[in-house]
This record gives sequence, structure tokens and C-alpha cells, in this order.
Amino acid sequence: MRQPSRDALPGRAERLCVMKFVIYKDTDKKFRWRLYPEKGLPIAASADGHDTYDECIEAIAQVRLAVDAPVEDHSFALLR
Repeated sequence: MRQPSRDALPGRAERLCVMKFVIYKDTDKKFRWRLYPEKGLPIAASADGHDTYDECIEAIAQVRLAVDAPVEDHSFALLR
């Protein structure tokens, strides 16, 4: 597994942009979220529906904590 160089990842100041989480109910009446950049289509979405609003908020909090998660590059694994 290859790790991208630190130079390839933008610094915190460079990547500041307006993002927002949007909470909605799906057809099963479960709470879900989507993460939108300032303009455009969602860049992330909840994988599972949540029974309560509070569970959905907690899932959003977990994503927000993972903002500085490491990046693992598996893109070349299938080329071997």
C-alpha cells in the first residue's frame, strides 16, 4: 500500500472551502446525511439510515472527527 506524499495533500489553509451537511429522511423514514461542497454534487453520504435524528447527528460528528484521517492509496493494487 502506497502512502501519498505530504506534498501531494493540500495544507489546511489551502483546502478551506464552504461545506455543509444536509440531513434528510429516506423512503424508509430513516435519517441520512450528505456532505456538499459550496457548489456541486454531494461528495459523501451516510451508508446507513439512522433511526433517530440524534444518531444521525452522532454519525456526522464521527465524520467531522475523521477529517484528518490518513489516506491509504490502494489504486495500484489491482494493476499487479
